Amino acid sequence: MNKLLLIGILIVVAVLITLLLLWPTEKEEGIVIEKLIVEEPVVESVIEEPQTIESSCVITEIIFYHSEHCGFCKQVWNDGSVEVLTELGVNVDVRDVNKDSIDHSFEGVPTFVVEGEVLTGYRNTDQLKELLECK
Repeated sequence: MNKLLLIGILIVVAVLITLLLLWPTEKEEGIVIEKLIVEEPVVESVIEEPQTIESSCVITEIIFYHSEHCGFCKQVWNDGSVEVLTELGVNVDVRDVNKDSIDHSFEGVPTFVVEGEVLTGYRNTDQLKELLECK
């Protein structure tokens, strides 16, 4: 009986340690950066070439660095941010950090580059529209 109790306690401790190691950390401004966690990819990073339409945003280009294993990157996709910005006439250069070229220095994903400024951390559609000064 004591052996089973000891094994159960060890399993619980191992699970707690694993959760603590995989838990995302917070940066200053409340932005959460997710560490790379291996899981099955859900989002395909294929975006059609942007059409030439007049933009309703002051800033018309953005780079979106992401990883298929990043939960917050998936949230950007689920929010529809890339599609909304594209529809507003913004050229969204989507780059998978595991497959595409990386032209900027940053430590986590999602990362957005707006007019040379590197912004790491999750941003929702409204925050991105505000960064790009969209109407």
